[in-house]
Amino acid sequence: MPQTVLFLILPGVMALDLTGPAETLRLAGALPPDCLLVVPGVCDSAIWFATPQAETARRWLHRQQPLLRARQLSLICVCSGALLAAQAGLLDGVQCTT
Repeated sequence: MPQTVLFLILPGVMALDLTGPAETLRLAGALPPDCLLVVPGVCDSAIWFATPQAETARRWLHRQQPLLRARQLSLICVCSGALLAAQAGLLDGVQCTT
């Protein structure tokens, strides 16, 4: 069954943080019918999360909260991608690990 998977990619993205989840999802085959959003990490979050692109990404992520709360969108963060999601307020009151 085809699955929609979106990747939010910023400058400084770690190639492994992008290709690892993509390959894992490709091999998984059976995924839930809702959409998955993958937020990969970057090589230096102090630098790359201080860019205008990261601010735009944070605002966009923040606007996705209703879809996440309604479970119409599933969020997968890889490494420092969890920091960006947290900065966008997506992890408030949510237990997570990275």
